[in-house]
Amino acid sequence: MSVKQLLSGFAEMASRADVFGGTHGNLSAREGVFSMLIKPSGVPFREIREPCRALFDAKGEILQVIGGLNPSVDAPHHAKIYAKNPGIQAICHSHSKYVVAHAIGGYDIPCLSTEQADVFGGGIDCLTYSDFNSWGDQVANLQQANSAVLLERHGALTFSAVSPLDAVKLACRLEDVAEKNFLAEQLHRHPIWPMDQKEVMKWRVRYVEGYGQKK
Repeated sequence: MSVKQLLSGFAEMASRADVFGGTHGNLSAREGVFSMLIKPSGVPFREIREPCRALFDAKGEILQVIGGLNPSVDAPHHAKIYAKNPGIQAICHSHSKYVVAHAIGGYDIPCLSTEQADVFGGGIDCLTYSDFNSWGDQVANLQQANSAVLLERHGALTFSAVSPLDAVKLACRLEDVAEKNFLAEQLHRHPIWPMDQKEVMKWRVRYVEGYGQKK
């Protein structure tokens, strides 16, 4: 990924204060097999002119940071995820309202709608909080094809095999889904059962293979 691609992701984050308030959250992109570009720590999204570059080893341990600014405090977690998941090209971390409301309670986001089936292909898991330093390992060791995961008492991660901008847009869709699920539960005043997974996959395949101007 290029610096220009990552900056386009930061621009989108800056435009979505409803999902990325203040300097909360971050975005990174794989630059090479063992290198990544990532948000500087505490810098507002619209003020970022140059991301930090971090080199890491096969275990996901950061070896060197290049650039004058300190990288996001979550850089070690991103490095571990990239090291163990070669298909992931970008990671977006968010602390949006309805997503965090689910995460605080340790609640998964079950697939209740065809919209969620289209975009995420099923429910979103919430990983149980372990300790301050371990969530990067927890996510990196997940054996699932999901493009998003919640972190108990913390927030969410979305993953893209395409681009940083795609990872940001997934974070926005995740917040939208979380809000709609919450409102549906309040409206109906009783638990809503998740969609049958076979039916979920019909919607997902149609969306991935048939939606838009595909040839």
